[in-house]
Amino acid sequence: MELNGKTSVTVKAGTLMSYSGIVHGSVGKWLVYKTEGDEILSVTDEKKEYFYPEKIAAGMKGADKAKLTYIFKALEPGKVILHMIKEYRFEEESRESIEIIVEP
Repeated sequence: MELNGKTSVTVKAGTLMSYSGIVHGSVGKWLVYKTEGDEILSVTDEKKEYFYPEKIAAGMKGADKAKLTYIFKALEPGKVILHMIKEYRFEEESRESIEIIVEP
C-alpha cells in the first residue's frame, strides 16, 4: 500500500506499506521518518533508484539524486503516527504525517 498523500489508513497486521521521496545527499536533501505511538511498524527495506546511474558509475560528483522508498511492515494491532520528513541540510523542510491503525 502506497502511503504518499494519505493522512490516515487502516490495515491488517502483516501489511506492507511504502513511502517514496526524492533525496540528493550531495546537496543535503534527505527523507527521514519518525514514529509516535505504539511500536507496531518495522522498516523491512529501503530502495534507492538513482536518476543518473551512468554518471555515478563514471564517478561524477553530485549525480546522486534518487528516489528513496521505505518499505514498512505492520507488525501487530495498535495505532501509530508515521511522520515522513523532508530535510534540507538537516533542517525540516516539510512533513507529512500519516495515522496508521493496525487491526488483527
